[in-house]
Amino acid sequence: MFQHRFSGSVLVAGSSRQLNIQGNPLGRTVIQVNGATVYDKKPFIQKEIIDFNVLPDKPAKMRWHQVSAMKMECDVIVDNQTTTLSTVASDGSLNQPVGVQARHTFQQRYVGFGFLAVAASSFWLNYYELTKTGQYYPKALGIIPAFSLMGLASIMHPLVNLNPKSKVGVWVTVGVSLAAVVFGFTFFADWFLATFATR
Repeated sequence: MFQHRFSGSVLVAGSSRQLNIQGNPLGRTVIQVNGATVYDKKPFIQKEIIDFNVLPDKPAKMRWHQVSAMKMECDVIVDNQTTTLSTVASDGSLNQPVGVQARHTFQQRYVGFGFLAVAASSFWLNYYELTKTGQYYPKALGIIPAFSLMGLASIMHPLVNLNPKSKVGVWVTVGVSLAAVVFGFTFFADWFLATFATR
């Protein structure tokens, strides 16, 4: 598992504190404040949020964020104020955070690949059962078009507006989703059975 390093300062009780963090969500994480180690643990269960004390009487939280397949960022929350630390590169230079929008886009695409994986699994399961035993799973078969559409739309984000602000946009989104479900349980299911059913 890759080790991630972060550095930056946070304002605590009116004064700036330098934080250096090294670790990953699955392994040991070390947090230093002004050079002193205040947290050094390997959680038994993966944690997205780590509680620590930035000062002896001042609790803080560190939150992991996946921003790409290989990269992570972290936020530090003190007194309800959130600071995103800079990423420390292998040569010691600091890289600025990618920002909230880039995080959101990654999460959308991650979900999209999940939808496509479910659709592909459902297709393969039904294909295998239909060709080997003559049986199939109607519900798993019917959701394939809808899940494929949702997956592609999520991956295309932000080219596709997945959170329409207007009522028209909401109704269009709902209508397209329902149409994909109806298509899946009728035309797609009929095509699938006609194409792959053993004769």
